[in-house]
Amino acid sequence: MASNVRRLAIAGALLVGSLLVGTGCSTDAPGGAATAQPSSAGGLGKQLPGQHGSTDALTLTPDQVAAASKAGAGQTIGIVAPLSAEYLSNVVDGAKQAAEPLGMKTQVVDYDFDAAKGVSGIESLVSQGVKYMVVVLTDPPAMIGAVKAAQASGVTVVQFAGAQVADEAGGYSVAIDDKDLGTAAGEAAAAIAKDRGAVQIALLDFPSQPNVVIRADAMEAAIKAGAPQAQIVARQTGGTQQVGLTASEALLQKFPKLGGIVSVNDAGAYGAVQAFEGAKRGPEDAFVVGCDAESKARQEIASGGIFKATVDTQPGLTGQSAVDVIGKLLAGQDVAQYTTVPVKTVTS
Repeated sequence: MASNVRRLAIAGALLVGSLLVGTGCSTDAPGGAATAQPSSAGGLGKQLPGQHGSTDALTLTPDQVAAASKAGAGQTIGIVAPLSAEYLSNVVDGAKQAAEPLGMKTQVVDYDFDAAKGVSGIESLVSQGVKYMVVVLTDPPAMIGAVKAAQASGVTVVQFAGAQVADEAGGYSVAIDDKDLGTAAGEAAAAIAKDRGAVQIALLDFPSQPNVVIRADAMEAAIKAGAPQAQIVARQTGGTQQVGLTASEALLQKFPKLGGIVSVNDAGAYGAVQAFEGAKRGPEDAFVVGCDAESKARQEIASGGIFKATVDTQPGLTGQSAVDVIGKLLAGQDVAQYTTVPVKTVTS
């Protein structure tokens, strides 16, 4: 169960991919004013502390690729992440692909949601002389110390699916914003609910993770704004398919007319679909919306069933952008400390 909770905290997608997918919300540089700081790894570019940028701003021009390739040729980017979750594996693939045109090697440490292994992996990369890392922290309190030590030794660290490295260690964050993610899911649900009158809707939340609460709050606000006649009757803990199934079955017993369930990730949404189907409900009177855009979710949506929409957290773009931070620095470009990855709604 502990590993499922940590997966939930990442991705959708997250997380997941993904409840650990977001979020970069800080606005101030750690410990002071937002003034440009040199890259800790000696790159030519500088960090712009506290500033937020877009993934588009990280796109390297041909001249910048050439400059980064010259500065980083033969160097290694250490990638520290569990690979057993679809979202995380896709992020790592995106990072590896982005490193190729820069002439940089990648070394992946799969720590399988074991924070101690993750810490050992970071320490091992430092001992090998690696000066650039892309990491995800599935257990930030247990892992942030190793990141701080790495940065103190001259390593530039870029975190995806979170902002603790930027907030607490002065590194970089590349992540979706959980408010954006929740708003997109809520708007998708509202688009369905507005044609179904006073439909009863429940949310599958994960209240132990603050970033996921932000996501669920945004879902609720978007539903209320887009379908004011709908009734949000409950918020229950979800996160995994089994927990989502159990919670949804209980919700259907308490609210027999329940017409929609919106989940903070796709895994919980799968359980909601199971519960509706077990209650002999169909797409004409029940709908489910998730987050992460996992391949299974896309397949269910394409089939025209109860699963109606999900939100793509763009893991490939996340991995690419994390490496692009390094590329920009090597090319002598100043880089915002926080980069927000856009999300996209999937309905077909």
